Amino acid sequence: MLHRFEVQGTFGGQQRVHSAFGSLLHGALIQQLPEDMQQMLHQTQVRPFAQHVLPTEGQGFVWHIGVWQDALADAVAGVVKPGGSLTLTQKDAAMDIHQVAHACVSEAAWMAPFMTGAQVHRLYELSFVTPCTHKSEGQYALFPTPALIVGSLCRRFSETSDELRLDDEDTMDALARHMRITRYALRSAAYSLEGTRVQGYMGWITLFIAGPEQLARLAGAVLSFAEYAGVGIKTALGMGGCSVRALPKQPAQSAPQEE
Repeated sequence: MLHRFEVQGTFGGQQRVHSAFGSLLHGALIQQLPEDMQQMLHQTQVRPFAQHVLPTEGQGFVWHIGVWQDALADAVAGVVKPGGSLTLTQKDAAMDIHQVAHACVSEAAWMAPFMTGAQVHRLYELSFVTPCTHKSEGQYALFPTPALIVGSLCRRFSETSDELRLDDEDTMDALARHMRITRYALRSAAYSLEGTRVQGYMGWITLFIAGPEQLARLAGAVLSFAEYAGVGIKTALGMGGCSVRALPKQPAQSAPQEE
């Protein structure tokens, strides 16, 4: 099952919430999980969740969590409850939780609109709402490419699926070769993480998908999975937050609004 949590609340400290709070929330969340779940996560190379946080008015925040393991989703639901809170020890203050929306869907039900829907979308807009980067040839990438995005999402999707593997080189290469970036508005952005600043980018891109209909359908599903898994590296720590929408054939001329 694919799970999405949207958590709304307020921060009790003096500082306004910003995206780098994601790494602090990661630590606070892990500490509240059952011990066996903590051990499982520490032993797992690819963590089965991603999360990022965005500021709202005043001291408010909205925290997005995507989970693709049922046991972990149950544990997260036991921690993020209306009326509860998570203490950020580094800030000596708590994140108070007011509202929680939790939606879940099976892999088959989630894939169905992409693979069998009446309309085939070939144009997608990806908005990177927290700093995003990839490791490429030992360096942090300051600009996305179809290959980097596809590789990130295919490998993560294959970790979630019991039936569909997309992380073989032929599949990832075919998807990437049939995508191209047609518009973009990106800027460099750094993410503070454990005393270091990881360089990346924020903003938006538009991707066009060429090729056969079934390839375009699969590519749309892969790109849309970014709303659960994020894009790039360190998505469990708050980086790579992404929103995705399918566009009509001719995109609007106005730029999308950044968070």
